[in-house]
Parts: sequence; structure tokens; C-alpha cells
Amino acid sequence: MNDRPRTGDGLVALMDCRTELEAREVCAVLEEAGMPAFVFSKGGLGIDMVSGDARIGIAQVQVPAARIDEARDILRSVEDLSSRIDWDQVDVGEMPDEVAEVLASRSAVHALGRFVVTAGPIIGLLILLAVVVGIVVILVT
Repeated sequence: MNDRPRTGDGLVALMDCRTELEAREVCAVLEEAGMPAFVFSKGGLGIDMVSGDARIGIAQVQVPAARIDEARDILRSVEDLSSRIDWDQVDVGEMPDEVAEVLASRSAVHALGRFVVTAGPIIGLLILLAVVVGIVVILVT
């Protein structure tokens, strides 16, 4: 059974999201406050004509047209509440070993990436210089 309404069922776009995950998070916030909300894929590749950002799989959050102002108020209140959280005072507990391992491997990958970005052009120039010297030696002999 598909309990998701079609676009023409009195729904209006509340916002566009960069990813479907972002849109589903917004829907979860709205639904927690009692607001029906739905994600519609705008699909495929695209370019945001305002910002020029390339986007993949744009998703749109839609709500009942009669409750659009209420939905905006819910998001504003959640944004206001979240902006007042002092994360230095929040105890999130100890980091699980699995998370620490992932973060450590991610740091190693980023370090390798930084090395390649720094050393890559230098190595490329050295290879180009070696090729040019080799060609000159072949032409001179």
C-alpha cells in the first residue's frame, strides 16, 4: 500500500534539499510536531540556477497547502532551539571503538590526500623534466 500522496493532492513545496537524506530529516522534524510531510525526488543531475551548485538527486519536502505557514513556524522554532544548544555542556558519552577506528582511517586517507595534492605537482614536473631531457639527449645524439 502506498500511503504517500501524489503531488496534486493539495501539497505544496516547503523546501528543496540537496539530498534525500536531508529531506527525510526535515520530514522527521515536521512529523514529530504532528505535521504530515512528504519527500519527492526531483531526480537526476542538475544545477541550481541561483547558486550555480551542481546537485545530484535533489529532493523536495512538501506539506499540505493549508498548513504551509505552520510548517515554516515549526522549522523556525526548531532552528531557534538548536541554535541555543551549548554543545560544550552536552555529554555525548565515550566514543565507541568502531567510530574511533573509522575516524583514524579517515585521518590517514586525508593525510595521504594532502600529500598527493602537495607532492603530485612536484613529481609531475620532475617527470616532465625527465621526459624533456630524454628527448633532448635523443635529438643531440
